[in-house]
Amino acid sequence: MVLSKFLPGLFFHYAGLIPVRILIVWLYDRSQSLIPPILLHATLTAFTFFIFNISQVGVSLFIYYVLLAIGFWILVAIVKNKSMLKPNKIRK
Repeated sequence: MVLSKFLPGLFFHYAGLIPVRILIVWLYDRSQSLIPPILLHATLTAFTFFIFNISQVGVSLFIYYVLLAIGFWILVAIVKNKSMLKPNKIRK
């Protein structure tokens, strides 16, 4: 019973937050400024209450986290594909 409450959060910590970290690093790499990544992180932190405040436990919570993680990974794939279409700037 304890694992049904613990495992969904552990799964999302690795499967769902890694794409968010990838987006934050990508944003910093593209902008060379800390303001956009800070704003992205602040936005995610502010909406954490709404995104993760569901009353489900067990399998239904796990399914919710799986769908949320898939959505984040799709966002990473979209950003990666769009950034590959644009030429990279040569940094000095």
